[in-house]
Amino acid sequence: MTGPEHYRAGERLLSEASFVHSPDDPQPVNRRGAELHPTAHAALVGRAQAHFAAAGVAAMALQAVLPLVGDDQQVTDWAKAIGVTADTAQVNRSHVTNAVALVDEWQRRGVVTPDDAAEMYKALGEVTG
Repeated sequence: MTGPEHYRAGERLLSEASFVHSPDDPQPVNRRGAELHPTAHAALVGRAQAHFAAAGVAAMALQAVLPLVGDDQQVTDWAKAIGVTADTAQVNRSHVTNAVALVDEWQRRGVVTPDDAAEMYKALGEVTG
């Protein structure tokens, strides 16, 4: 898999793990509304994290070699994966909105500390200008 493919796989898996019955019933469910056992939910999140880690390594490697090889298809693939278009060079706002919602949920569940969440919000704000 390429870096962008790992990134997209991580997004799909994290999205699959991001559904709940309702705001009042935070039981994890899949896209079709079937309940996810906590172990299955954790496995989806873990698989997403593994893909994001692989994507991060690929992005760092590309950054290191880019001055040597110049622009190539990998750069275009990354731009598409993260929602940047060549025409506008703007971040897809829906990706940022989804990321903010995830940070909100992670903070509510105690997965991230308020300080970590603040750093994530700051980074997301910098991405959107």
